[in-house]
Amino acid sequence: MTVSAVGATQSCVAFKGKPAPGSGGAGKAWTSAFIPGLGQFLDGRNGAGTAFMAGNIGLNAIALFGLSKAFKAALKNNNAETVIKSIRSMPKVAAIAAGAATVGSTALYLCNIVDAYKGRKNAR
Repeated sequence: MTVSAVGATQSCVAFKGKPAPGSGGAGKAWTSAFIPGLGQFLDGRNGAGTAFMAGNIGLNAIALFGLSKAFKAALKNNNAETVIKSIRSMPKVAAIAAGAATVGSTALYLCNIVDAYKGRKNAR
């Protein structure tokens, strides 16, 4: 037994001023502000959501790993001078990698929020 709809069309229609599914918006931007990638997941763009989430987790892990010696000094002594000395004593490569990962993570986080707000408006 088969059932078919006569004259049915498949379209996305907004009702009562609510945005159509997959159109982004402030709510999805706020969810991505709290959990990077969640706004994209809610928008149905799982690939973008996974990329933003994994990218933020990865870059933050690199930054935390690079600065772990400074964090240990901060927890141990609770003294700003000790933290600054431990950061200055880090190998330059580790300090540069941690700084670059921090800047990259911040940029990716902001792009994540903007992308969640825009949603699929320009996608075809």
